[in-house]
Amino acid sequence: MDVETIKVLDDVIPKWLHQQAVETVPYLPLKWGHRGLGPDQGYQFFSDAWKHEEIDNAPWVLQALWIAFEEQKHLIDPDVGDIQLNQIQVNLTTKDHIGGLHVDTQGDTKAYTMVYSVIGDSGMNFYNNDSELKHSVDYRDARCIVFPSAMIHEGQPPKEASPRVTVGFIFSGKSSKFARDRGVIMPIFKKEQEKIVK
Repeated sequence: MDVETIKVLDDVIPKWLHQQAVETVPYLPLKWGHRGLGPDQGYQFFSDAWKHEEIDNAPWVLQALWIAFEEQKHLIDPDVGDIQLNQIQVNLTTKDHIGGLHVDTQGDTKAYTMVYSVIGDSGMNFYNNDSELKHSVDYRDARCIVFPSAMIHEGQPPKEASPRVTVGFIFSGKSSKFARDRGVIMPIFKKEQEKIVK
């Protein structure tokens, strides 16, 4: 696991938009029973997701969070090219209902995840392929944590502030509708994109 691929970005989301997220996202109608993919799916918890063909139907505040993040994509790396949003997922966990170690995509998929902290008091843990803890990121309001979607991770259980609410945005390099509909994932970096186009 390369810890350098985990990027922690603060002050990317405007304060007014974060306040809207705090006032809106925890009250969205969610579904019970979501589990992650991976070595330890953990317990069921509250969640809802909008896949790429449904993103236009996602609540406006979630779409606005993505737009604000996308405007600052160069903070991930100056070489980040055109990107596209593939999925939005709201996760609500409590002290009794938490996720476990999981990945957001399988295999060598070039997708990335940005986890946005809405409310809570606990951060995230990242693991190697042997499920050994390698890195932790502390909680901060409106913090954006970016990492490869195939990296094993988990949200830490809430300490005192329960529920813990985060929004996950899975994204990749921009591709054609033809490629996207067939699950072809483009890398986010310009150099890698140029190699594929050639």
